[in-house]
Amino acid sequence: MKDYFFTIIAVMSLMLLSFSCDTMKSRKHEKGAVPSGLHAVLYPDSESFISSREGRVNARITNGGSTEAYVDLWSLGQAMIALTVTRTDTGERIPPVGPATPRSAEEVKRYKKALGPGEKIEVIYSLHIFSPELPRGAYHVRMAILPSNSVTIIIK
Repeated sequence: MKDYFFTIIAVMSLMLLSFSCDTMKSRKHEKGAVPSGLHAVLYPDSESFISSREGRVNARITNGGSTEAYVDLWSLGQAMIALTVTRTDTGERIPPVGPATPRSAEEVKRYKKALGPGEKIEVIYSLHIFSPELPRGAYHVRMAILPSNSVTIIIK
């Protein structure tokens, strides 16, 4: 039953994500269209953490394109939508808890931001998005909604 619940949450998150990207010129990425030129560089606060509650991964999101690109700050601000976490040893994707949902179309519009060419934003993600917490082990973390590097973190 627990696995079924996480599967439903994951599917709902993907459905929500598919409506969250506002694009000008776009190209395909893992979970849908990505505004052209946007990419992220991830870097963790540390290589290892005592628990996933303490784990943090930072993202520097840059518009490397020559035109303005729109980002959805609501989706980028929710680690359970923005990140993909997989076990290093098995490649198994770890499903997070479900995200909050915006209340209205007006609220969604407030979270759209235009990034000019070369403009950057920083986002800090907590890895306290799993129930139960991540067990001890090594994990790969990367962006799910933008092209990015992958970083490895260890839960001790």
